[in-house]
Amino acid sequence: MGTCCSKDESDKLEAIETKDSVPTAPETVVVEDSGPQPREGEFVIVLDKTKGERLGMDVDHEDGRTLAVDAITGGLIQKWNEEHPDKALRPKDRIVEVNGLRGDVLQLVDECKKPKVLTMYVKKQSR
Repeated sequence: MGTCCSKDESDKLEAIETKDSVPTAPETVVVEDSGPQPREGEFVIVLDKTKGERLGMDVDHEDGRTLAVDAITGGLIQKWNEEHPDKALRPKDRIVEVNGLRGDVLQLVDECKKPKVLTMYVKKQSR
Protein backbone atom coordinates (compact mmCIF):
# COMPACT_ATOMS: atom_id res chain seq x y z
CA MET A 1 0.00 0.00 0.00
CA GLY A 2 1.10 3.57 -0.51
CA THR A 3 1.58 6.43 1.87
CA CYS A 4 -1.05 9.02 2.51
CA CYS A 5 1.09 11.99 1.73
CA SER A 6 3.62 12.75 -0.92
CA LYS A 7 7.08 13.97 0.02
CA ASP A 8 6.10 17.48 -1.04
CA GLU A 9 3.00 17.48 1.18
CA SER A 10 4.90 16.31 4.25
CA ASP A 11 7.58 18.97 3.65
CA LYS A 12 4.84 21.61 3.55
CA LEU A 13 3.30 20.30 6.77
CA GLU A 14 6.68 20.24 8.50
CA ALA A 15 7.41 23.77 7.30
CA ILE A 16 4.06 24.99 8.62
CA GLU A 17 4.55 23.29 12.01
CA THR A 18 8.05 24.72 12.34
CA LYS A 19 6.91 28.18 11.33
CA ASP A 20 3.95 28.16 13.73
CA SER A 21 5.92 26.81 16.70
CA VAL A 22 8.20 29.76 17.30
CA PRO A 23 9.74 29.32 20.76
CA THR A 24 8.83 32.02 23.24
CA ALA A 25 10.35 32.77 26.58
CA PRO A 26 8.26 31.54 29.48
CA GLU A 27 6.51 34.21 31.48
CA THR A 28 8.49 35.00 34.59
CA VAL A 29 6.53 35.61 37.75
CA VAL A 30 8.43 37.16 40.63
CA VAL A 31 7.14 36.06 44.00
CA GLU A 32 8.81 37.09 47.22
CA ASP A 33 9.05 33.92 49.27
CA SER A 34 10.36 34.39 52.74
CA GLY A 35 9.70 30.73 53.50
CA PRO A 36 7.41 29.33 56.13
CA GLN A 37 6.58 31.74 58.90
CA PRO A 38 6.38 30.90 62.60
CA ARG A 39 2.90 30.52 64.01
CA GLU A 40 1.52 32.71 66.77
CA GLY A 41 3.78 32.52 69.84
CA GLU A 42 6.66 30.82 67.98
CA PHE A 43 10.12 31.98 66.98
CA VAL A 44 12.83 30.46 64.79
CA ILE A 45 16.38 29.45 65.64
CA VAL A 46 18.92 28.18 63.11
CA LEU A 47 21.81 25.97 64.22
CA ASP A 48 24.63 24.64 62.04
CA LYS A 49 25.56 21.06 63.03
CA THR A 50 27.59 20.39 59.87
CA LYS A 51 30.86 20.51 61.84
CA GLY A 52 29.71 17.84 64.29
CA GLU A 53 29.10 20.05 67.33
CA ARG A 54 26.51 18.90 69.82
CA LEU A 55 23.28 20.79 70.37
CA GLY A 56 23.68 21.05 74.14
CA MET A 57 20.21 20.53 75.57
CA ASP A 58 18.21 17.95 77.48
CA VAL A 59 14.66 17.42 76.25
CA ASP A 60 11.53 15.57 77.25
CA HIS A 61 9.31 14.12 74.55
CA GLU A 62 6.48 12.65 76.59
CA ASP A 63 3.69 14.41 74.66
CA GLY A 64 4.74 12.60 71.45
CA ARG A 65 4.51 15.77 69.36
CA THR A 66 7.11 18.28 70.64
CA LEU A 67 10.46 18.44 72.39
CA ALA A 68 10.17 20.15 75.76
CA VAL A 69 13.48 21.73 76.78
CA ASP A 70 14.52 20.55 80.25
CA ALA A 71 18.01 22.11 80.38
CA ILE A 72 20.64 23.92 78.32
CA THR A 73 23.97 22.12 78.70
CA GLY A 74 26.31 24.13 76.44
CA GLY A 75 27.01 23.43 72.78
CA LEU A 76 25.31 25.19 69.89
CA ILE A 77 22.25 26.14 71.93
CA GLN A 78 24.30 28.03 74.51
CA LYS A 79 26.20 29.79 71.72
CA TRP A 80 22.90 30.71 70.04
CA ASN A 81 21.51 32.03 73.33
CA GLU A 82 24.56 34.24 73.89
CA GLU A 83 24.36 35.66 70.36
CA HIS A 84 20.54 36.01 70.26
CA PRO A 85 19.29 36.87 73.76
CA ASP A 86 15.93 38.02 72.35
CA LYS A 87 15.40 34.53 70.84
CA ALA A 88 17.13 32.46 73.51
CA LEU A 89 16.00 28.87 74.01
CA ARG A 90 15.14 28.33 77.67
CA PRO A 91 13.94 25.44 79.84
CA LYS A 92 10.20 24.77 79.39
CA ASP A 93 10.22 26.09 75.80
CA ARG A 94 8.93 23.57 73.26
CA ILE A 95 10.57 22.76 69.94
CA VAL A 96 7.56 22.21 67.71
CA GLU A 97 9.24 21.88 64.31
CA VAL A 98 12.66 20.96 62.92
CA ASN A 99 13.45 21.41 59.20
CA GLY A 100 9.80 21.32 58.22
CA LEU A 101 8.92 18.29 60.35
CA ARG A 102 6.15 18.87 62.87
CA GLY A 103 3.87 16.76 65.03
CA ASP A 104 5.97 13.58 65.35
CA VAL A 105 8.51 13.59 68.18
CA LEU A 106 10.52 10.68 66.73
CA GLN A 107 11.04 12.60 63.48
CA LEU A 108 12.08 15.69 65.46
CA VAL A 109 14.64 13.69 67.45
CA ASP A 110 16.01 11.98 64.33
CA GLU A 111 16.35 15.31 62.49
CA CYS A 112 18.19 16.88 65.44
CA LYS A 113 20.79 14.08 65.32
CA LYS A 114 21.75 14.76 61.70
CA PRO A 115 24.91 16.74 60.89
CA LYS A 116 23.15 19.51 58.97
CA VAL A 117 21.71 22.98 59.40
CA LEU A 118 18.69 22.79 61.69
CA THR A 119 15.86 25.29 61.44
CA MET A 120 13.81 24.97 64.62
CA TYR A 121 10.47 26.52 65.43
CA VAL A 122 10.15 27.11 69.16
CA LYS A 123 7.06 27.89 71.21
CA LYS A 124 7.85 30.04 74.24
CA GLN A 125 6.31 28.77 77.45
CA SER A 126 5.07 30.96 80.26
CA ARG A 127 7.65 31.42 82.96
